[in-house]
Amino acid sequence: MKLRFNELPPRVREQLVAVTTGANDPRVLARSASFGAGWFKYVTAIAGLVAAAYCFQFVWTRGQEVDPVHDKEVYAGLAASLFVAFASIIGIVYAFVWKPPPYKEGIYAFHSALAKLQHGEIEILPIAQLPRPTLVQVRRNGAYQHTRLELGGPFTFYFNGQPLAEQTCNAILQAKVNFIRMTAARDDRSIYEVDPFAECTISGQWKAPPGPLTGPVAAFIPPAARWGRWLGALALGAVFSGGLYAIIDGSFESERAAARRKYDSPPPSKSPHHY
Repeated sequence: MKLRFNELPPRVREQLVAVTTGANDPRVLARSASFGAGWFKYVTAIAGLVAAAYCFQFVWTRGQEVDPVHDKEVYAGLAASLFVAFASIIGIVYAFVWKPPPYKEGIYAFHSALAKLQHGEIEILPIAQLPRPTLVQVRRNGAYQHTRLELGGPFTFYFNGQPLAEQTCNAILQAKVNFIRMTAARDDRSIYEVDPFAECTISGQWKAPPGPLTGPVAAFIPPAARWGRWLGALALGAVFSGGLYAIIDGSFESERAAARRKYDSPPPSKSPHHY
């Protein structure tokens, strides 16, 4: 089940904000928080612009002596640097247009459901529908790297140790058994203690009734805008780098010809010495 965060009842939205931003909340069995450092896109924007400036200076200077085809790797690097810079700059603009959500984005395992919160949307898998978990131990050249707990769909958690992964898996399976028993017994009090979606779980209604939007809200980023950021940055980087290639290839032909004549001309002959 997928719906927008703002469609949930206000009390449920408040509970989700509290449970995802709080530390060591007992209602969270596992979490895989998204990398949400807002400063990182500023760093990548500056790094991309610096790298692009270096590539530009290199090909502009070399283009007066060497055919651009010999520096095609640098033009590819220029396109990649501009892609990073433009994608970061667009992301900075997006952050002003669509404010960050009040909750911590990521994947969570609750006693009642698995939930993925991202881009103003929430994807929910009731724990009663949880498939058989899969534990994957990842090794590289024989050395242990991490353990992956796969619970179906996007719900995958990573651990630095096998025992912790097994412990979390058992806790989730036990929560499934307990929550099925709670709902069957209609133990509303126990459900409210462990379930941030308790209001929806008990009523069966996952959307708030029409009316003024109250409580915490999250901006919904349209999928077209998300894809447009990356595709637009890719197109801008490729067009700028390709345009610079064409400009240098056509503008410095005479300079390159002069350089070739200079290097290809034989050295002046030495006059014989008379003794």
